[in-house]
Amino acid sequence: MDIRNLIQLGAVLLKNDVLNLTTDGLKLVRLGIEPWLGKLKFQCFEHRLGKEVLVLVAIMPNANSIFCRVGNEEDMLQFDHYKVQFCHSNGDLLTLLYVYKGVLVCMG
Repeated sequence: MDIRNLIQLGAVLLKNDVLNLTTDGLKLVRLGIEPWLGKLKFQCFEHRLGKEVLVLVAIMPNANSIFCRVGNEEDMLQFDHYKVQFCHSNGDLLTLLYVYKGVLVCMG
């Protein structure tokens, strides 16, 4: 991850040309996940969205396999048609959350 991103996340501070790990940065390191996902996790817990963020943090490393397309071209077109109902206009994270909630409904 780029140093500028870590500064923007508040994980490190640049002072007198020296990078210092912040308290938030130490928390992010301890999580052992991508820093931006860790920041998302902390912010969501502050807004009482803990369950949702835990789902996203668990899904994100495997996000590419959620909408795996297999079969012939006709099968893939049909798959794309089904996929659209889960797509969220505010981005991939909310799309993944909708997919998770849809699976829960199907599982009863």
